[in-house]
This record gives sequence, structure tokens and C-alpha cells, in this order.
Amino acid sequence: MNKHTPGPWYQVGAWVEHGDDAVADICCCDPEAIDQEHLGRSDSEIGANARLIAAAPDLLEALQNMVEAHRSGKLFASTINNAVDAITKATGESK
Repeated sequence: MNKHTPGPWYQVGAWVEHGDDAVADICCCDPEAIDQEHLGRSDSEIGANARLIAAAPDLLEALQNMVEAHRSGKLFASTINNAVDAITKATGESK
């Protein structure tokens, strides 16, 4: 299985960027960037899409940790807190 570009990823406007400038940006969520401006997404929706994609590595890690914790019978508050942090990053909402 191929590995994804490791995080952290960050939302910067419509872009999802990697924390290391030596690594290419992940993607752009603005339809105009691929000549699909007729789709008419709002800036709010574009930002929300970028935020969700930027949180993908964190969400994956949180889910993997939760599954492992459940299998080992050691689901600690820290595991749940990591999941809450990932959800907060994905939604842009406060905890």
C-alpha cells in the first residue's frame, strides 16, 4: 500500500500545504484552479473543504490509535482527546 505525504498539513485559504516548504503543496480546493469556476462554491465551502483535507493525516492517526486502544483494552482519555483535536482541526470549531 502506498503511503500518503506525511503531515502536518495546513489549510491556507483554498490550499492545503505541507509544513515543510521543501515538500510540494497537497492540493487546491478552489474550482477556479482547475477551470471549473461555473460550479460556484462559496469561499466558506472552499475553506471548509481545505480544512477537512488538511486534517486527514490527523484524523487517520486518531482513528488508528482508537482502534488499537480498543483492541488492547486501553482506551484512555488521551486517545479520545487526540480524536477531538483532529475533529476540531477538520471542522474549524472550538472544543
